Amino acid sequence: MYAVYPEKCNGCNQCLLVCQPEAITVVKRKARIDERCVDCHACVKVCPVDAVIAAEGPGPPGSLVCHACPVLCCIPLDSKGACQNFINEGGLLLRCEPVASYAEINDDIDYDYQPAISKPLLTGIGAGTTAPCYRPSPYIVEANVQGVDVVSCVTECIFSLCEMYVKVDTDEYLGKEGSPIIYRGNRVGVVTTPGYGSQNLSLAGPTIITGTNTQASFSAVKVITELAQRKSVTLRVEEQARLVLQLGKPPIINGHVREKMKFACGSATLNLLSKFFRGAADEVVALDDVYTGLYTELAFVRRDQRMPRSGLGLSYVRNTPGRYYGVPGSGWGHTDVHDPVKVFKIEDPERVRPGFTVLVTEPTGRQAKMYRYNEGGDFEEMDITSRAQSALSALKENTESTTVSARFIGGAGGSARGGVTEWPLRLTKAVHKGKVKITVAGVPTFILPGGGITFVVDVGLADPRAFSWVPSPAVTVAMEYTMTREDFLALGGHRQAIRPLEEVLREKKQGSRFRVPDTGW
Repeated sequence: MYAVYPEKCNGCNQCLLVCQPEAITVVKRKARIDERCVDCHACVKVCPVDAVIAAEGPGPPGSLVCHACPVLCCIPLDSKGACQNFINEGGLLLRCEPVASYAEINDDIDYDYQPAISKPLLTGIGAGTTAPCYRPSPYIVEANVQGVDVVSCVTECIFSLCEMYVKVDTDEYLGKEGSPIIYRGNRVGVVTTPGYGSQNLSLAGPTIITGTNTQASFSAVKVITELAQRKSVTLRVEEQARLVLQLGKPPIINGHVREKMKFACGSATLNLLSKFFRGAADEVVALDDVYTGLYTELAFVRRDQRMPRSGLGLSYVRNTPGRYYGVPGSGWGHTDVHDPVKVFKIEDPERVRPGFTVLVTEPTGRQAKMYRYNEGGDFEEMDITSRAQSALSALKENTESTTVSARFIGGAGGSARGGVTEWPLRLTKAVHKGKVKITVAGVPTFILPGGGITFVVDVGLADPRAFSWVPSPAVTVAMEYTMTREDFLALGGHRQAIRPLEEVLREKKQGSRFRVPDTGW
C-alpha cells in the first residue's frame, strides 16, 4: 500500500486521474491514499514531484497478487484490481465479468466470410488474459460448425502498441494537421488529415503510450477506453476547439451540438441538386471550405440546364469552372466568409444589373440569405423567395446526421500469439493466408498487409465491455482467433487446452468464472 509525503504533494490531481480503484482523495490540495489501494504503481508513475512512497510489509490480510497482467496488483479481500476486471472474492481471484457467448452480443452482425470459421465460438469478453504469454489462452474451445470441427482461442489481449482514429462528422475547422489534442492537460494525440465532411483525430499510438511522459501515457489509454465504452470524453485541440465526443452521438464543438453534416462539397451540392436550384435566383453560391460552388458557372449546369453565365464571380481562387478553393475558417460553410457580399465579384456588369438576385447558402443549408443588386450599385439583403425556399428545403432533406465513430488499430503479432501456439510465426502466416479469422468481441477485423498481425476494427460495432485498460499502461481488448481444428493442430496449437464449447457454456450457466492461475510471477 502506498502513502503520500504531504510536504511534497502539490495537489496536481494526476494521481487522482489514474487511480481506478478510487483509493485516492485530495483534501486541501494534498493527496491521501486509503485501504482500497492495490499497489498498481499508477500514482507513482504519474506523480511529478515524487510525493508517493511504497509502504513496507505485506498487503492486508487475505489480499492476493493478480497475475492477469504485468502490473501485479495486490488486491485486498473482496476488492477489485486496478483494471476493475478481476476481484478477490473470498480468497479466490476471479474475472468479474462472466465469459460472453457470441449470440448474447453479436447476433445482429452480418458477415461475408468462409462460413465455418466466420464467427467465433466464444468471445473474449470476460475471458481473462493470456499473461504471462507462454501459457494457453484462458479459453480454447471446439465445436462442429456446418460439419467442420472448429476451434476458437479467446482472450483479452493487452496492447501497448495501439492507436485509435476518431472520425468526427463535421466540416467545422478543428485545427491544422498536427495540432496537439489535449486531455486534462496531457497531449494524447494530433489532428490528422480531414475526411469528406469529417475531421479526423489520431489518439495514442506507441510514441505516446510507451513514451517517457507517463501522465500522457495514462491519459491516452484512458481516452481510448472511455470512448470505446461509449462514455463522453472532453478534449481540446490546442489553441483551437473544445470537443465533447461520445461514440454514436453528434459531436459537441465549442459548446454547440453539430447534428448535420454536408453530403457533398459546395460545388457538388449545386451539381447534384441542380434542378432544384434552377430559377431560385439569378445566381446561387454554396460557400464551402473545400470547394465553394457558383451555380451558373458549373459545367454541368451550363451544359445540361443550358444556362448562361450570370456575370457574377467570386474573389476566391478558381479551381475549375464553378468550383473555387474555400479558405477554412469560422464563417459560412466553415470558410473565412462572415459577410457573403464581400466574396462577390462582378465580372460582367452588363449582366449584373439592378434587380439581379443571389441566393447564398452552405452545403448543409444551415445558413441562407438572399440579396438583390440595387440602383446604388450595392447588394442588399431581401426576403428569401418561395422558389428559393423550396430549393433550400431539398438541400436540407439531403444533409446527413452526424455521429462520432472510431477505428481501433492494434498490433497482435507479438506475445499475444503465445496463447494460441508455441510457434508464433506459423500463426502469423495462417492469419495472412485467411486460415485464421481474428475478431474483436465477435466483430470482424481488417488485417493490414505486410509483416506481423496488425488489425483494424470498427469500435462502434464492438460491445463496450470489449475494452478496458491496465496501469502498465495499456489497453485491454477482447479478441478471438478462430480456425479449423485441423489448422489449429498444424500450426502447433495448445492441443491439451482444448475444451468442448458445451462444457464452457454449461459452466457459464452455473455462474462459474475464469480463475487466474498461479504462475509464480
